[in-house]
Amino acid sequence: MRDFELIDAFVYYLTIEIGRDFVTVADLRTCFEQCDLRVSPSIGPSLSKGLNSRPVKYVRRGKGYRLQAGYADLVRARLGHEEAVAQTTSSLRQLEGKLAPGAKRDFLHETIDCFGVHAYRASTVMCWNLALHHLQDHVFLHHLAALNPILATNQDRTVRTKSVTKRDDFSDIPEGKFLEFCRTAKVITASLYNKLKTRLDERNAAAHPSGIKVTSTVAQAYIDELVENVLLKFSA
Repeated sequence: MRDFELIDAFVYYLTIEIGRDFVTVADLRTCFEQCDLRVSPSIGPSLSKGLNSRPVKYVRRGKGYRLQAGYADLVRARLGHEEAVAQTTSSLRQLEGKLAPGAKRDFLHETIDCFGVHAYRASTVMCWNLALHHLQDHVFLHHLAALNPILATNQDRTVRTKSVTKRDDFSDIPEGKFLEFCRTAKVITASLYNKLKTRLDERNAAAHPSGIKVTSTVAQAYIDELVENVLLKFSA
């Protein structure tokens, strides 16, 4: 959370949850300290500005401050969202624990870190890269005998190789075409191809500035599906 969000949360906790009539700058300093957080230098200025902000955040009560009624509802909703994200992040960590220790599990850990700090767009892009890399590893180790004859007869000029002999050769195959070749080689089913093609389209939308919004729900489903249907399904 940013400093102003922490200040809001502490004011909410002390006045709404604990039932204090008001809070002071000293009270909020204590909250930061007890949570082992750097004490924000903007506590006083944030409270003062919040009296006249749009929307109004705080009202004066006694010798301190309370959340303005309407803004308190916004903070309540925000904190509820934070709790839901924390619970989902914990659930995703259980998926992480199913992967063998190594570079891929470390990469998934960073992907879930992105989710945990609300970088949902980044988490979907990273998860796609991880799943594609894993599927390429699986094909390289187990299915080149089926893939290379398909490449040899391919007429699409966007594919710049006729045979995969080393891992880096996959970079000469566009991702969408790679999925098509995997379907033709029966590495993946038609059903899984359709799922992965959809996830690729979603990755492409998320990877560029656009009007597409990636929510926590969308990102969670994205990570769940790719981990379960690719990372845990195919050996590499």
